[in-house]
Amino acid sequence: MDEDELEIIRKRRIEELKKMQKAKAELLANGHGKYEEVADEKEFFEATKKSKNVVCLFYLDGNMRCKIVDKHLQILAVKHIGTRFIHVNADKVCLSRYAKKMAGTNIGEQLGAQLMKAAQIMEEHIDSEMSRLDHMDEDELEIIRKRRIEELKKMQKAKAELLANGHGKYEEVADEKEFFEATKKSKNVVCLFYLDGNMRCKIVDKHLQILAVKHIGTRFIHVNADKVHFLVTRLNIRVIPTIAIVKDQQTIDYIRGFDDLGGVDDFKTEVLEHRLARSGVIKVEKPKMEQPKKKIIRSNDHAQDTSHAALMASRRSTIDDALSSWIGIGDIKLKFVKNYTDLPSLRIKNAIHFAASSYSGPTALAFSNSATSWFIDIRMSGGEYLKRKLEVPDVCALDWTKGHRLVVIDRRGNAALYSSLGERVSEFHFGNGIREVREVRVFTTTHDSGVAIIDDQMRIFVVNSVSEPVVWSMHNSSREHPSAWTVLQPKSQLTQVIVAHGTAFYTGCQGEQLTPVDTSFSESEGQYARMSVSWEHSMIALYHSSGLIQVVSADLSRQISRIRVPGEESIYRFGWVGLDALFLQRTPLVVQFFNVHDENAHYGLHTEFVQIGVEPDGIKLYSDTAMEFVSPVSRDEKAVLGVASASDGALLYEAAQWLNTNKSHQSYEYIMQINDLSLAIDQCISAATSAWSSDMQKALLKAAHFGVAFSTGFDSARFVRVLRELRVLNEVHRRRIGMPITCTQLHELGESCLINRLIDIGAYGTAAEICKWLRRDEQEGIDRVLLEWVRRTINEAASLPNKSELNMEALDEKIAKKLLNYPHVSLADAAKRAIDAKLPKLARLLIKREKDDSKQVNVLLQLGDIQEALTRAAAAQRPQLMHQVVRHLMKEQKRADYELAIRKIPLAQCLYQDLVREESERGSGKMMLALLEQASDFERQTMFHLDAVESEMNPSERLNSLRRAKEAAKNLGDKGVEELLSDMAAFVPGQSERGEDLMTIRETVIQHADDAQKVAQFKHQAKLTDKQVWLWTIEGLARKGKMEQLFDMAQKKSPVGYVPFIKACVKYHKQDECKKYFAKVHGYQDLVAAYMAMGNFVGAAKIAFDRRDRDMLQHVFMKSHGNKDAYAKVAQLVRSL
Repeated sequence: MDEDELEIIRKRRIEELKKMQKAKAELLANGHGKYEEVADEKEFFEATKKSKNVVCLFYLDGNMRCKIVDKHLQILAVKHIGTRFIHVNADKVCLSRYAKKMAGTNIGEQLGAQLMKAAQIMEEHIDSEMSRLDHMDEDELEIIRKRRIEELKKMQKAKAELLANGHGKYEEVADEKEFFEATKKSKNVVCLFYLDGNMRCKIVDKHLQILAVKHIGTRFIHVNADKVHFLVTRLNIRVIPTIAIVKDQQTIDYIRGFDDLGGVDDFKTEVLEHRLARSGVIKVEKPKMEQPKKKIIRSNDHAQDTSHAALMASRRSTIDDALSSWIGIGDIKLKFVKNYTDLPSLRIKNAIHFAASSYSGPTALAFSNSATSWFIDIRMSGGEYLKRKLEVPDVCALDWTKGHRLVVIDRRGNAALYSSLGERVSEFHFGNGIREVREVRVFTTTHDSGVAIIDDQMRIFVVNSVSEPVVWSMHNSSREHPSAWTVLQPKSQLTQVIVAHGTAFYTGCQGEQLTPVDTSFSESEGQYARMSVSWEHSMIALYHSSGLIQVVSADLSRQISRIRVPGEESIYRFGWVGLDALFLQRTPLVVQFFNVHDENAHYGLHTEFVQIGVEPDGIKLYSDTAMEFVSPVSRDEKAVLGVASASDGALLYEAAQWLNTNKSHQSYEYIMQINDLSLAIDQCISAATSAWSSDMQKALLKAAHFGVAFSTGFDSARFVRVLRELRVLNEVHRRRIGMPITCTQLHELGESCLINRLIDIGAYGTAAEICKWLRRDEQEGIDRVLLEWVRRTINEAASLPNKSELNMEALDEKIAKKLLNYPHVSLADAAKRAIDAKLPKLARLLIKREKDDSKQVNVLLQLGDIQEALTRAAAAQRPQLMHQVVRHLMKEQKRADYELAIRKIPLAQCLYQDLVREESERGSGKMMLALLEQASDFERQTMFHLDAVESEMNPSERLNSLRRAKEAAKNLGDKGVEELLSDMAAFVPGQSERGEDLMTIRETVIQHADDAQKVAQFKHQAKLTDKQVWLWTIEGLARKGKMEQLFDMAQKKSPVGYVPFIKACVKYHKQDECKKYFAKVHGYQDLVAAYMAMGNFVGAAKIAFDRRDRDMLQHVFMKSHGNKDAYAKVAQLVRSL
């Protein structure tokens, strides 16, 4: 090295020393080199702003440990001028509740020792490096010089290549082809997806232009999301703006919106720069301090150190996956969850009609081959077909009911109901005068679904329940088709029809006509084009042709909110997303979401062709090969998983994440920050019920379980119940079942209905397992599942066109093998189902396996195998059973036939002789009858024959005795008794034909109460009064649960009042229905009776008290003795009167 080069190095060194001296002076001016106190938050933030490195002690007055740390930090402040050392009183600032708790912990000595050790290591490294440079010879310097020149040449060449590929500038790509070319040429790519006119996209543009010039190693591009639909769908772009980060042609990260950038519009370029650096797509120079490694001692020699970095990265990935699907719309967030992907093609674009069952049931798609030929495909959300090409003659509309039935309505008003497997269940017709159905609405009720139609004459026809179809109609006063209309049935209220003609509203209930409604919120011009009722029937969303959404109360009395809709496209579909958001489907490719309570908050989703299914807690987006669920993010999900959440649930979740790392002590530190541990546990459990991912469920439940360990009074019953429910949900979520039901939907639907739905789709094994997991009663659970499986198996066999090819032995073996695993399920029940399906051979094979003698004998008697029944009863050595068989023979067969069979069985013959002896004793009455006939005592003859009617077992003999009694009454001249007996004689043959010989007239009417034609026939035959018929019909309908028919009956004028309706509902545990009829009760006596029927003795007593009716008050008092509280209150009223 010559003198010139040495002089250059010398000057450079002098310049460096000057810079170091200047930097040191600036540091000292900013408070470095001494240990000072800051008074408040303002001084604290000023110190952190001026100095790159700051060490701050949070202390409390009088704390000895704080003084110890003080001593160490004073020494370090003088020694390490590059770092600012300060201290602040924790009582005077509110920077962190955690800092206050940590103040005074025993870290002084450790902190000082670690800082001293780190500084010493650094100084030793610098000294050794400087010593090496000072002793370097000329050859070594030459090698370094050449190596540096080569590196500079390579860097220059690489830079030129990058600039040639578009690096160093911020460019737009026009389409997908240019995007993929850019990612192919460049290793690191940052791409902004924007929309024209979006202000936030322009903000991001400004920052990316700066970073593109600064970071030449990364390609920065932007693309219009409207022009790359394929790319938007493939990369799952749901928020505008979104920055996609691509590395080695793989999308590794997304920055959606501004949540990761501080949630503000005026963020600095450095914030975005560091966020990109975190993804590894650019490099940012920043000092790093190597953490000293800790030695972890474990009790197990074979255990390996757990990498807390890997665990925390996994945890962040899990949360990021959840948060990446959250879209903020004002103060609410929607989450988009891909339930199923890569499904077999649904052919959704080719379908003319589409319907998705609520509560995550199957979908139905109707296709047309010609004007007179239609077929329907029924498929679960997971892709499994339940029925292919169900042929139907015509389809005007189709939809699913709450009871899991597909209702198909043709253009002439004919409705057919199908099961989820395509089996025709029932049908009904709206009216013979319907020429063409124009529109259809399916609406939910308390227990079922109803259907309403408008025909070409603008008449409205409604069925309140498709399972009990009673059609009623309502005439539209206007002959024009309504611009919008809907039907709803609020809980325990009448069905209500709401119609809009332009901007005028009309409403009417069942039994009324449409009447105009004065609405203060109506627009003066245009027309209302859509109506949508919220799931719980409290609100109605209206869409006006001017691009306005109005949310109003269900009774149209007030407006709740108004929302302006951007854009002028037509409307494809409109409805609710939970209770706080609305969706507006412009086209099958565009869906907009709106916040009900914020008119400026909305979000546009550009997607592939989708159909929408509405759920109680969200909507489902069905594309050709995927299904996605959109729902509001629950309050507890936000609390636990929200960005920068400081809730108790979030702290508990964070504590659980640190538990299995080599920094597990931090779990305790997070736990100590929780104010309400029970609330934190509840939040984690609730968030777990809302999570689709099983990994997220496990993480949240693990956090809740961790919290339970610190809680003393927490009730674990809910935790156990949630575990069972999530096990059930995850099982039915599997693709082979394909039922993506949520916890909210399960609670509303009910466990029993879920099992019914699994039975409907033929998932018997899953249904049986779920019955075990939920610990259902055997009779209501596994027994029902198995017997339904038996019924369907037998019916499928019976439906074969050629029964001769049916292998009964194999079918018997199949059924028996299944049922023998469940001893509590009777094979006799399976045999009875075989009899119903007209497969007697199978029934005989099954009943041979039955171990219960009584059940076996009963089935054999039904089969008509008399000799086998006698043999089995004799082998059982049970006289009572044999007695039952003999009586059956005497009732059903001729004497010659059954006496021949009885002779072969000694026990049967003995019992038969006893019965004959009893008959002969009654036969001595024949002599008495002869004497009465000789004496012409017609009154006693009538009584004699009526006694014979009571005791006679044979139906034909009983009928003969009834006729003889009628003749005797005729001879007696008693017209009333004669007519009564004549009616009874006409009624009895029908009883025998129906197999109802032992039933009274009252029981018969109750049994057939839901068949109005038969009830009318019984009334005519038995000369029943209107009151009798009404009372018995009311009881029969209530007993059978036919509440819709019962309510329709109440719309007519009742000769018995409405108290019997209330009594029947209470008797058969339908208390919710009582309110409907109580509103119709009038009159003092009826009101008291109604209150008493509902168990409201205090209400009844108050009415009697107001009337000063002592007798009635005393009557109520005596009836209330079973209710202690009511008894005391009524007694007080009695004493005060």
